[in-house]
Amino acid sequence: MRPAAPGRARSRDPRLLGSVLVVLGATLSGVLGPLARLLYEAGMTPFAFVVWRGIIAGAALWLLVLWRRRRPGYRVVIASLPRRERIALVVFAGANIVLNTSLFVAFDRIPIAIALLTFYTYPVLLALYGRVTGTESLSVAKVVALALALGGLSLVVSAQGGPAVDIQLDPLGLALAAVASLSAAVWVGAGRACASVPAEQAMGLSLAWTVAAVGTLAIVAGQDAALRYPLQRIDGLALVVFTGLLSGAGAAVIFTMGMRLISRVRSGILGLVEPIVGVAAAAIILGELLSPVQLLGGALVLGAAVLIQRASDDPAPIESVPEPVVAEPHALRRVPDRSRAE
Repeated sequence: MRPAAPGRARSRDPRLLGSVLVVLGATLSGVLGPLARLLYEAGMTPFAFVVWRGIIAGAALWLLVLWRRRRPGYRVVIASLPRRERIALVVFAGANIVLNTSLFVAFDRIPIAIALLTFYTYPVLLALYGRVTGTESLSVAKVVALALALGGLSLVVSAQGGPAVDIQLDPLGLALAAVASLSAAVWVGAGRACASVPAEQAMGLSLAWTVAAVGTLAIVAGQDAALRYPLQRIDGLALVVFTGLLSGAGAAVIFTMGMRLISRVRSGILGLVEPIVGVAAAAIILGELLSPVQLLGGALVLGAAVLIQRASDDPAPIESVPEPVVAEPHALRRVPDRSRAE
């Protein structure tokens, strides 16, 4: 049998398609912050934005659940899960509430780029968690990554932004971005611990709880008018639907499809397109420019994330860990590693 021509072999290689899908999903997630800021300036509040995105993305995910229920053995009864997985699912939903709320409020208080770069220290937090729990070793590479992340974050938050930045770098905004990073680490860990629940079901449940919790907070805070904003402005509704379907549920599905075609390491590194796109989109759409020192700090943070991915000794893959609906931690989701040589 004659060997296939190199060109034909490459055409059947799923890695290219997987890489494109991962980059596309990360890109759609990356534009989320600037789009949220546009809606804030038009009259929405972070709480109202989280509620409406939860409604739209959650509706899309539950439609997917209904469609997939035709598959034999797909339905999962929460009450039948082991107690440990039920607790993990509750923690997962709680972390999702904190993650969404803190990150989108941070987008309102500090430059999008700084919020995203602060948020993307979560891979280092996951590595530290793995060391504390004994599930991962703290290798020299991970120690170096920790030092890079801390040093880069210090440069990002301490230097002054460019002349076009008109948002004060207030301590509350920075603290909320750090809370979002910590919540993301908890979110990933809890998602792995309830792996018997299909991704769309776990995410649909957590979004329903997010809508209920954050919607109540918005009403208590007197933000009824902001909650009604998409119903009163067609252009605002269109932008909310876009963020909910494409930058939310759509990005998660596209990213998941891509990650199942390439290795975990490659998907994790390609997923770092998300903060890069976020920084560029904030500069183009909002005119938020970082200083050269801050750009250097951002490069160090992303370099630390790459190093963590390369040094990770993640155990066996799990197929159904839920995907994030925000600029969420795609990089550390466990998937079948079909190209270990990468």
